[in-house]
Amino acid sequence: MDLMHGQLLVGNTSVIAGDYKNLSNTQIIVISAGASQQSSSDTRLDLLNRNIEIFEDIIQRLDHHAPDTLLVIATNPVDILTYAAQQISNRSPDKIIGTGTLLDTARFRALLGRHYSVNPKSVHAYILGEHGDSEVPIWSQATIGGKSIMKATIAGMKFDQNRMDQIFEETKEAAYNIIDLKGHTDSAIGVVITHIVRAF
Repeated sequence: MDLMHGQLLVGNTSVIAGDYKNLSNTQIIVISAGASQQSSSDTRLDLLNRNIEIFEDIIQRLDHHAPDTLLVIATNPVDILTYAAQQISNRSPDKIIGTGTLLDTARFRALLGRHYSVNPKSVHAYILGEHGDSEVPIWSQATIGGKSIMKATIAGMKFDQNRMDQIFEETKEAAYNIIDLKGHTDSAIGVVITHIVRAF
């Protein structure tokens, strides 16, 4: 009901509570189910065994009721669980994708935009690797308004490696900080999932 009441702002949408059998004609299914991080002391990898057990049941049911549907994985640790889902499922591996580092990239751009006082849409910078503690920033490709942040003076500021390292650490630690503050993450990953779904 709460979601349905937002239709005025997003357009006419059917919102129902259903079961696996209601998924037979869907094009995309987003999986966000799983055990959650309880605090910053829980790493994404601590969730792995608990969430693989949960995924085994979910994927088997989806294979039965929606075998041709594209699955988008958003549960942590997302990269490993995407691979696990590909191994568990009978569907083609290209029918199972994860949110990857899109959320990390969005956080990174937002923080760089705040630092330089520019719209994050003008920031082109990427986080690659695994969504999690081993992710890496690609400084050599980071630009704002087409200018390299490593080589150009932007908004009166030259590249400061120490400050950039702090921004990257804020990016990498963002989920832990949000979990400590409100117990879970949901808003930014929801926007990321919407972006991915619209791409299809």
